[in-house]
Order: sequence, then structure tokens, then C-alpha cells
Amino acid sequence: MPKPVYIVCSLSGAEDKATGLVSLYHVLETILVVRQPPDPKHDLPTTIRTTAVWMRTEDDDPSDEYEFQIVFRQPPDGTEQILKAGQFSFGKPIFRFVADITFANFPGPGVLTAIHRIRKIGEGSEWISQEFPILLQEHIPISEAAESGQA
Repeated sequence: MPKPVYIVCSLSGAEDKATGLVSLYHVLETILVVRQPPDPKHDLPTTIRTTAVWMRTEDDDPSDEYEFQIVFRQPPDGTEQILKAGQFSFGKPIFRFVADITFANFPGPGVLTAIHRIRKIGEGSEWISQEFPILLQEHIPISEAAESGQA
């Protein structure tokens, strides 16, 4: 069965066309969120680049087909939303997935978890997954903090 190598969420990244090496910029460990009623006029969309890498083992046939899912588990109740799904096979020993997912707003505070799963097609096999947690930390504007005595 393939092995997870890593999953990282960042704001952007680049791939060197000559070497195939990837660089990730602004790795997301924490996102500051402000509680407010939903309003499309004031939402500031954020695009999260999810990069997940898997490695084929010596026992894996390169022609085997797999399915994948990119999922985000959202606070407060852990609801999972499948944002991208498809199929692939390991033409090379390492397979990298890159997906840019845009969020209009975040359901925080809490932990937003990016999940990348794969499983072999046709064998009823179990999903194997890797996860990347992002802390959604509530930001209280200075004016509100002063009014509530939290400043």
C-alpha cells in the first residue's frame, strides 16, 4: 500500500520546472477569524493551497488505479466536506497532488483540518489518509475588546 509522505497547507507555492522540486510559501498554522454575520460584501476570500504527497512501495504495481479525496473537516462539529475527488495511478514512485481551495469565510474558532485520502480501486480497500490541522483563532478587534474589558 502506498505511504503518506506529507500534507501541507499554504497560501501559495511554486514548482521548479527543471528539477520538479516544490516550494511552499506562507505555511498556514493559524488563521485569524472575526465572528460576524455572513455578508458577501465583507467576506475576504482566502485560497488555501493543499499539497499532499504519496509514495508507491515496492509491492505496489505502478498500473494499479487509486481514488483520492481532498476533504476539509470544519469546526465546531467536525463536519467533513469533500472538495475534490478523482482517480490516479503511480506513473512515478512519488505522486504529488496540489489543489487550490477558496474559502469565502471560516466557521471558526476551532480547528480546520485538511485531509487527503487515497484507496485502491476495486478491492473494497480502506482509505489511508494524512491530515494537516489549521488553528482558526478568534480575533477580537481592539474597539470590541476595549468595550468588553478584554483589552
